[in-house]
Amino acid sequence: MAAATLDEDAHEVYIADDYLNRRVLVYDWDTGKFKRGWGANGKPLAEIDNDTGKVVAKIGHHGHQGGMFHFVHVAFMDSKGNLYTGEVDSGKRVQKFMPQ
Repeated sequence: MAAATLDEDAHEVYIADDYLNRRVLVYDWDTGKFKRGWGANGKPLAEIDNDTGKVVAKIGHHGHQGGMFHFVHVAFMDSKGNLYTGEVDSGKRVQKFMPQ
C-alpha cells in the first residue's frame, strides 16, 4: 500500500496500491469489506472476492497516460467525493477521479 485516505461521510477507506498491483481499492470502514475499486484506465475490479478479499484476477496497466498508474504514492478525497492520486518516481503527477 502506498497511501490511504478516508471519506468520513461515506465511511469508506481508499487505498492506493500501485507499487505492485496498479489499483485503487475502496473498503467500508465499519465492516472492512471491499466495496469497489479500479485499475488503470478506470477499469472496475469486480474480480476481487468480497468474502475472502482474495484477488482472483488482476487488471490495470502500468503507464503514463490518463487513468494509468505509475507509482501512486498518495490518495486524497475532497468534500465532493472526488479522489486525487499523486504519483512519484517518473510519474510525478496528480490524477482526479470523479464519482459517477
